[in-house]
Amino acid sequence: MPLRQYCAFIVLVFLGMLLSGVIFISSNQMSCKQAVIDRIFPLLQYNQPSVLSGRTDVVPISSWLAPIIWDGTFDPKLIDSIYIPHNIKIVTTVFALGKYTRFLQDFLESAEEHYFSGYRVHYYLFTDQPEAVPSVKMNENHTLTVRKVPSLDRWQDISMGRMEILENLIANELIHEADYMFCLDVDTKFYGRWGAESLGHLVGVIHPWFFDYPRDSFSYERRPESQAFIPAGEGDYYYTAAAFGGVLEEVYRLTKTCHEQLRVDRENNIEAVWHEESHLNKYFLYNKPTKLLSPEYLWRDINASAGQIKVFVISDGEPQVQDVAFSSCPVEEIHLLTPLLSLLRIMRLRQSVHFSHLAMFVGLLLSGLMFLSYTSYWFRQIGVDTLTSWLAPIVWEGTFDSTLMDAIYKQQNITVVTTVFALGKYTRFLQDFLESAEEHYFSGYRVHYYLFTDQPEAVPSVKMNENHTLTVRKVPSLDRWQDISMGRMEILENLIANELIHEADYMFCLDVDTKFYGRWGAESLGHLVGVIHPWFFDYPRDSFSYERRPESQAFIPAGEGDYYYTAAAFGGVLEEVYRLTKTCHEQLRVDRENNIEAVWHEESHLNKYFLYNKPTKLLSPEYLWRDINASAGQIKVVRFSHVAKNNAEVRPNL
Repeated sequence: MPLRQYCAFIVLVFLGMLLSGVIFISSNQMSCKQAVIDRIFPLLQYNQPSVLSGRTDVVPISSWLAPIIWDGTFDPKLIDSIYIPHNIKIVTTVFALGKYTRFLQDFLESAEEHYFSGYRVHYYLFTDQPEAVPSVKMNENHTLTVRKVPSLDRWQDISMGRMEILENLIANELIHEADYMFCLDVDTKFYGRWGAESLGHLVGVIHPWFFDYPRDSFSYERRPESQAFIPAGEGDYYYTAAAFGGVLEEVYRLTKTCHEQLRVDRENNIEAVWHEESHLNKYFLYNKPTKLLSPEYLWRDINASAGQIKVFVISDGEPQVQDVAFSSCPVEEIHLLTPLLSLLRIMRLRQSVHFSHLAMFVGLLLSGLMFLSYTSYWFRQIGVDTLTSWLAPIVWEGTFDSTLMDAIYKQQNITVVTTVFALGKYTRFLQDFLESAEEHYFSGYRVHYYLFTDQPEAVPSVKMNENHTLTVRKVPSLDRWQDISMGRMEILENLIANELIHEADYMFCLDVDTKFYGRWGAESLGHLVGVIHPWFFDYPRDSFSYERRPESQAFIPAGEGDYYYTAAAFGGVLEEVYRLTKTCHEQLRVDRENNIEAVWHEESHLNKYFLYNKPTKLLSPEYLWRDINASAGQIKVVRFSHVAKNNAEVRPNL
């Protein structure tokens, strides 16, 4: 082969290999993202979250906006920094009767290596053989209590009797002792981190045998005679009874309900097909878990594999030597080098290939692989991320089922207070705001608008929907729009403390120079809700217009920050919005005393608050777009948008 052709051949092969490397890394980048970032930027506390990248081989969120926890969907350091300061306590229950005591050694030793390290954990072990419990050294703040229970002849009775024991344990002893509770099977072993990322109000674990099956294949109880009956065509996921949990109150409701249903079935001489697991699945169908753990958190066999499973946390099977390491980063490197080694073997058989050419090829390929390994973080999937690195849902079109969301929330008969400020010339926006809100905003729910204005006579007459009311409050006129903006926090703080704390469930604070164009409903509800600013959602955090002067209470240092949030829309439960407004009001007061005004006034203080008090739900820029006439590839629906205006004409001091 002539030298020129041979060189061309080498270049083409290299480009092909490089392209294959890009494809492989782009499909597997999330499993190694943190490791890559740590190598490049070892001083960062945690890397900036993004709304434009995430795992694409799995769904990280349910249709009712519950996070589904997979490897690569959260930042463990960030999660721990949020939960450890709260000094929480996790009760963990295990049953080991009869020959199941043989699993205790592995369970306890592996748990002490991987399970809630650095947290307070209290194991409650129920067994008919206390003398068979092995002596295992507990970590600091980890304790073990052994309780003797009667022996039972059938494993089904052991399984089904667990719900009654757990119900009584919570009611009689634990209700004021702990914050969270997990109930785990003993014939298991931990192989990786199980930490605070698993905590939630009500937590279910997706069954490893059914996670990729259609629901018609789920082994639900199909006999109508049983209390666990689920009709064909219904169901979300199939959950395992080998691991479930949540806050104490929710686990108590679960165990109490399942115990009662098991009792009724026993009286009717029927036993659900999978005993307590069948009843657990019935409960979760009508009481949706607020967090789902992927099959990584209870895998079927350590020796089994599936493309979506990057890490085994806990499993039933015994490991082989090659299964000890559960990071996917070394696996990625092996996959990348395998084609290279195969090619080398082929080329070494070709006597006509000159060694120098081979060395040049190897050098080029290795340099390409090194480049890819350090830059794979920036090869982003086209689309959006639906979970933050602290596992808060990010709500986009297509991430939720609106019918299901309404079915969950409407039965709770909630009230949503919504505040709006319209001072000076901003009253001109009221007509569009109110009319469009009555078309799109929380239709079918109880809504109470509080409108603050210096011109009550300018408020237009807009027909309210059923269960929607409008209260107009007069406030003084102000000369500067900045003072209008900054004074809002004090007014909201006082409104909540003096009037609303027992009137409503949720609250949203919205700007008036806006208009609704699509549904804004129960999918937006959360404990503390922030809206990602439409101008910065696709920018690096060094570009965010945070307050950078240390003299201000709103100061955020360079290199810190998650997202940039808009102050034109935020909300949550009443208690959380009260804490937010009270804190921001206090920080604004201190700044005023120090003769400093944050660069974006209350919005700067809001961003400082959200940095250290992470929102539990984020609304995408669909929920406050910059202009109905602007476009972006990620924005499929504009629900709420600023309206075009001349700031110099409507703002009093411009």
